[in-house]
Amino acid sequence: MKNILLGTILLIITVVISSSILLKPKEEIFYNKYDNKELFNSLDYNLNKIKSNMNEITDKSNIFNWAYLKEIQTNDTLLHNFYNSLVQEIRTCYLISSNEENTFSNLKVLDYKNRNNITSDELLKLDKNEFCLDNLEIYNKLTLSDDLTNSERIKRQLNMIISYEKNSSEYKTFEEVLFAETNKIQIIANISEWLKLEYYGNK
Repeated sequence: MKNILLGTILLIITVVISSSILLKPKEEIFYNKYDNKELFNSLDYNLNKIKSNMNEITDKSNIFNWAYLKEIQTNDTLLHNFYNSLVQEIRTCYLISSNEENTFSNLKVLDYKNRNNITSDELLKLDKNEFCLDNLEIYNKLTLSDDLTNSERIKRQLNMIISYEKNSSEYKTFEEVLFAETNKIQIIANISEWLKLEYYGNK
């Protein structure tokens, strides 16, 4: 009888402890949105630059804006395919970070522009957002033009633009996540600017 009673008490204690853990509120992290105004302005500026550049040099399909590069004067099949692949990469990075379309369900840093707080769970999800620059590294392993000299030129130029230092540890503050996002979008904006120069050089 004593064993049954003891077992019941232990079970109740376990249930209470488990429930308290499950019901524990998520830690809320506060920040001053005005301190981050400059970074948010930079993020908005570079997103607008990407949009402007891509609207200028790409055509839309039935599914996407920025579907492929407008017609250029080249017989270089590899180069043409690379340009269009880069258009898709830029479009993906833009949509991951902007609020323009609901194509991606990830949390957006821009969602916190006019807020002063974020939960620890939301911060972790922002930190784990797909880092689209990683996708661009594959181009170092490919031949990007029928002209090998041109292919190497493109790789060198892109590496100079894309060069960034990866952070191996998790970000601890919203400001760190915002800075990383701003840096990423600035790189994508520079790539869109580079692609515009390439487009007009081959038009």
